[in-house]
Amino acid sequence: MSALPVASRRTAAVVASACSAVVVLLGLAVERAWSPLLRLDAAIEEPVHSWAVRTPWAVDASRFLETIGRFRVSFWVAVATVVVLLVARRWRLAVGVALLALVAPVVTDQIKLVVGRARPVWPDPLGAEPTYSFPSGHATGGLAVYAGCGIALALLLRDGRWAWALAIASTTLGLSIGVSRVVLGVHWPSDVVAGWCVAVAVAAALVVLLLPWPRETTDPGG
Repeated sequence: MSALPVASRRTAAVVASACSAVVVLLGLAVERAWSPLLRLDAAIEEPVHSWAVRTPWAVDASRFLETIGRFRVSFWVAVATVVVLLVARRWRLAVGVALLALVAPVVTDQIKLVVGRARPVWPDPLGAEPTYSFPSGHATGGLAVYAGCGIALALLLRDGRWAWALAIASTTLGLSIGVSRVVLGVHWPSDVVAGWCVAVAVAAALVVLLLPWPRETTDPGG
């Protein structure tokens, strides 16, 4: 047995629905230029960017997180994790990690095309990206791959302390990749939140699909 609790299909379905609803609502708010959201984004992003311009170590750390959050790096993290899971004969987990690492970024890319949000523009830019802003692909991929892989590997551990430590550390790393996008000024905060929600929604949907279905039992007296 794993040292970590395993979500039920019903709980996963609720999480997938809730996170999907958040992405849809944020996307509609962005597309319609809903002023409260735009003001909130600016109220967070502007002081963070101003601080980052004066804080070289934060920029360096964010650029490192940016690098490991790119698909060309996270892909191999997912591949290595899938190999470990296959060796451990955890077939469903291996399939889930592979699908999560591939499907979540694709979903994000499609939403980007639909919403078409422009990225922040600064007089002193710390980074640049050619794609649309909403949702953040780094936030999606970072949480999907690093948190997903870490939690999947943690499910192999029987020692609860190590399992929780791995799950928490990997999730923190995944979230940090999203935060780095705000620090570098290449995404609005709502882009990052939406990216996280896409990752969680896809992961939860995969849990619904891949959890073993209960076997039908026959009534011996029937």
